[in-house]
Amino acid sequence: MYPRTSRKTITSATLFTFGWSSATDLAAFITKALKFSLKKYVHLVLSYSLAFAVLIAVYFGMGAIIPLDASRYFIALGSAVAILAAFGLYDQFEVLSGKSFRIGADAPAFFRPITINKSTIKSRFSVQFWETLPSYLYGTSFFLLIFGDRILSWFLNPGKVADGVSLPFVFNSVYHAGADAALFVIFPALIIQYAMMTPIFAQVSNATLEYSVSEVQEVQRFFVKRYQKIMVTSVLAAVVVAAGLDYLYPMVMSGTTFALTPTSLQILHIASVANVLLVVFFANGIFMQFMNRMTGLAMIATLGAFVVIVGGLMLAITAFQNLEVAYLAAAVTVACVSTVYVLANLNRAASSFFSRYM
Repeated sequence: MYPRTSRKTITSATLFTFGWSSATDLAAFITKALKFSLKKYVHLVLSYSLAFAVLIAVYFGMGAIIPLDASRYFIALGSAVAILAAFGLYDQFEVLSGKSFRIGADAPAFFRPITINKSTIKSRFSVQFWETLPSYLYGTSFFLLIFGDRILSWFLNPGKVADGVSLPFVFNSVYHAGADAALFVIFPALIIQYAMMTPIFAQVSNATLEYSVSEVQEVQRFFVKRYQKIMVTSVLAAVVVAAGLDYLYPMVMSGTTFALTPTSLQILHIASVANVLLVVFFANGIFMQFMNRMTGLAMIATLGAFVVIVGGLMLAITAFQNLEVAYLAAAVTVACVSTVYVLANLNRAASSFFSRYM
């Protein structure tokens, strides 16, 4: 028997939080990079404010019209994504039409391009798609690796039978209550990795002023030390957050309506360990991208997505909470394989940098 839980007290808050994060993650590919590059900060703030307001209004204000939580969730999510995408498509049209480059003479010097050539070679989609295929595979596999088990939990939710009617899928609040909370393990480590990896190009460029190409081993030692430092600090931060989360989160929530069931606690503990291993994969992934090993990174991420989807389908036959075991197995796989791959290529990191950027 599956443990019973008060689904109404958990579903609304969890659905709303997960829905907003899903919408913003999906729209990030359409809006964020484009708006930052065009300095469309007003569009950025306005689009996200409108999307957030529509998400709240649709999900919490249309309960009488759309009583089913799952249907209302997807309609609210689709409305938010549509608003974010509309702003992104408009800015994309401005780029293609050339309107975004019409800058006045009174603009500051750093806003004025040196030259603009309106006669360019027409791009070929097939060529661009082939060149960026590893990045597409990595991005798709990344989301399947992180969220694949959660999506499967909707279809394998034992509560999807209501009044004798079998629904195609139902949001699994018991599973999300533990799995989503464990994602906090990743965030501090990602901030550390970003802060330590962002200035590496400037630091290595400065180092090349002191060392010649013949002294490439000095630069090589810099890469090795930076890799070790990022790995140790980010994993240590993840372990501390995971330990604190496993101890404090159930205690804080114990006296509230969001108190975790034993099944959710089990999922939280397993997911916390899995996310610590994913931090190892993320650290390796940063260096794999730096060393221009996107094909290898895409293959490893695809392997992890395969493990979590196929393994989840096999294990969830016994109980839906065993999906988290597949998630843990996928995390172990990508962490181990990516570490072996990076260590095999790290001794050529300096040579790769000199060949690409110098």
